[in-house]
Amino acid sequence: MPDLGELLFEARRAVVRGEHRKALPLLEEAAKMRPDLFGTHLLLGVCLTSIGRHARGAAALRQAIELNPRSARGHYNLGVALKALGRLRSSR
Repeated sequence: MPDLGELLFEARRAVVRGEHRKALPLLEEAAKMRPDLFGTHLLLGVCLTSIGRHARGAAALRQAIELNPRSARGHYNLGVALKALGRLRSSR
């Protein structure tokens, strides 16, 4: 099993290349290993939203916001996911 650093390195590299589907299993595994990492949930939510899985993306972004409530990036990306779901006025 790869370590957390390797998973996140490969996931970020895939995201930079626009390979969001490739990054998903890496980010999901990293989130299982360390559910307390804001950045992992944020990136997972962004990837899910970018491939049209808006509900799952919103859930990951909510987890990110729970870990870091002051994150403007987290709130912005949650707004993007909620808008795609037609629920822009609600954060739940």
